[in-house]
Amino acid sequence: MKCKRYTMYVLAAFLFGLYAASAAAQEWEQMDSPVTTPLKGIWGTGSDNIYAVGSGGVILHYDGTAWSRVQNVPVSENLTAIHGNAASNIVAVGEKGVLVQYNGSTWAKRTVTTGHNLNAVWVASSSRMFIAGENGLILDCDRTTCEQSNYITSYSFNSIWASSENDVYIVGGGGMIIHFDGTRWLPMESGTTDILYSIWGAGASNIYAAGENGAVRYYNGTAWSAAKVVKRNYYAIGGIASPFRVYIASDSGKISYSEGDSWNDMTTPTTKALQAIWVSQRHEAYIVGAGGVILRYTGETLPENTAPQAAFSVTVSTDDPLTVYVDASASSDIQTPADKLTVQWDWESDGNYDTTYSATKVASHTYTAPGRYTITLRVRDDEGLSATASKEVVLEMQQPSCPAEQLVADQPHKLAALRTFRDHVLARTETGRFLIRLYYRYSDAVDDVVQRHPLVAAGLSAALEILLSAIEHTNHNQ
Repeated sequence: MKCKRYTMYVLAAFLFGLYAASAAAQEWEQMDSPVTTPLKGIWGTGSDNIYAVGSGGVILHYDGTAWSRVQNVPVSENLTAIHGNAASNIVAVGEKGVLVQYNGSTWAKRTVTTGHNLNAVWVASSSRMFIAGENGLILDCDRTTCEQSNYITSYSFNSIWASSENDVYIVGGGGMIIHFDGTRWLPMESGTTDILYSIWGAGASNIYAAGENGAVRYYNGTAWSAAKVVKRNYYAIGGIASPFRVYIASDSGKISYSEGDSWNDMTTPTTKALQAIWVSQRHEAYIVGAGGVILRYTGETLPENTAPQAAFSVTVSTDDPLTVYVDASASSDIQTPADKLTVQWDWESDGNYDTTYSATKVASHTYTAPGRYTITLRVRDDEGLSATASKEVVLEMQQPSCPAEQLVADQPHKLAALRTFRDHVLARTETGRFLIRLYYRYSDAVDDVVQRHPLVAAGLSAALEILLSAIEHTNHNQ
């Protein structure tokens, strides 16, 4: 009896453990969606401002709390893709050449082509976007007009990603990957003939494309190669650059992720086809798909944007004791990659920054006179938060041990006059600073000559007397 009861307890604990493990492993959650029609594209500016598009001209908006349907959308055609470069410049495209653009307050329709279905859009700036579609259609558009590329192919293009206006990638049927370098479109060797449906990159040399039959390709800046994934039809790919993670989603609701080494399956609450991925800077991931399904993953969510950490080093030039070199490469930020941080410098910490913001972390500055200076660095992240750091540097002119000390060793007032002339006259001009550098560069050799050749020493002493007289005359007349 006790044995049976013990067995029941063990079985109950085992079943509870399975249930608990299953519940804990449910990594993606399904969000409430206001539609049941297919959703094909998603893009946002932040976790509280996301748009999704789909069949019948549907546009949904997420405000951080709930999804709602955008009213008064001026199109009824199926929308297949959406992208923007700001909250006030968002573009969605779809069938029959339809384009609808959001200016921050209203959506307006614009027809950019006739008879062609548009499958992809990438908004590069406020005045430029790239659009791709069926039968090899590529459009390069400004605010009012679109120029069609003369690139010829019968394959349809499905997705666009760009690191800049002059570094654009498009993928499509037959394993097509083409690249725009700012001048022309050229095909790339993808290593597959399977249809590629989606492309995303963390940077110009870290790009992924995904498609049917497990075709997931990786570009390292030189060549495309195959990624080892489970063989599925992958309709969507997307991720976050820092900390790096990329997701792929399939036609059966399966989602996998990679952080650069291997791919790992995740658990999801759906078996519906998943069509598009968008990931916020806080690493909240969203996926949309068939039947109006919307999934969200927050397991790796980063904290709200925090200010960067400002740090720098100061080095005094060995050639010019009044020149300093600064390096802010040690500055960092949790959300913004180091190469995206911008810096500016205040050389005397008077509250007026002497340089404009720049991503270049190394700089130099030459002061007009010796002294004690405080240098202030200001670092700004890509969301506008900033931090400062300050360091004090003491700049002293190198004190000559030779040959001047030898030439006027028994006349300290003359040596003091020479040093005053050096620090307060020569050091204030570029020519004077050059002469100072020249003196110290060859002082050892001159000192040696002075010690070995008394006649030369006498001549130099006479020259110094003339110089001192000129200095005294100048001071007297001031």
